[in-house]
Amino acid sequence: MPWSPAGPGSSAPTSSTRFWNRGDEVTVIDNFSSGKRENLRAALARGAGLEEADIRDAERVRRAFAAARPDIVFHLAAQIDVRKSIEDPAFDAGVNVVGTITSSKRR
Repeated sequence: MPWSPAGPGSSAPTSSTRFWNRGDEVTVIDNFSSGKRENLRAALARGAGLEEADIRDAERVRRAFAAARPDIVFHLAAQIDVRKSIEDPAFDAGVNVVGTITSSKRR
């Protein structure tokens, strides 16, 4: 089962739908800080799972992994706002670096 951090962002809804169309079970994790739940409407209507959480929250991500038991992790979560990265580089690194590390652990 594919696992997709960052469901409602720019390319994730298309990716989630493609996995679903292939016959895969899909679980999405997102905190909806920039994406919109409506962007996942089709995938959720077809049975995709959704874990509303921040990928920096290692314990929530660990529990979600344990529940979903993904075979593949398709990581698209990112903080891409250049102004935000300049104003708050620690936040930017937290999402983009720590979030990547957290979403790549499967324990």
